[in-house]
Amino acid sequence: ARWVPYDARSLLERAERDDPRGHALHVAAAMAWCFLEAIANTPEAIAWGVLLVVWLLRLPRIWRCVLPSLRAPIWLAFLAWWLWSLLTLSWAPPEVDLARQLRPERAILTPLLLFPVASRSWALRGALAAGAAVQLGAVLVHAMLPLASGGSLRTYGEMEGLTAFSKMGWYLQIAAL
Repeated sequence: ARWVPYDARSLLERAERDDPRGHALHVAAAMAWCFLEAIANTPEAIAWGVLLVVWLLRLPRIWRCVLPSLRAPIWLAFLAWWLWSLLTLSWAPPEVDLARQLRPERAILTPLLLFPVASRSWALRGALAAGAAVQLGAVLVHAMLPLASGGSLRTYGEMEGLTAFSKMGWYLQIAAL
């Protein structure tokens, strides 16, 4: 009988060794998603869809890598939060769109999509940081635009970026991966 490793690191290394091209494509898709996550919603959603397709195509080769991620505390926390939100629907007011609330959040699926390339976490974090730097640059340029016409810096309430500031919480969740 052939020995099959069960620890996450050896499973990740084996998946990379057995499918180097697929792994490289998966890393590229994950990096693109991380970069665009910090930029804007539409490009991020498209990149997330590409990441999902790459993950699904690789699933026959990486399914063993997915199993340890199902026991990861952060994924279990996301799952518990989603289940709790489903429970809260039982006392939701009638105007709440129940069909929309029953959909699983992408936050539950995203860690599963990223786990097979977790051995490249620095590349993923670097892509996220690069996207955040582009977003920060856009915010600073927008804040300083009035200076060109003799005005003053824009205040927090007037500042805009390429996407909403509220996404910073999501960036922190991704970084926790």
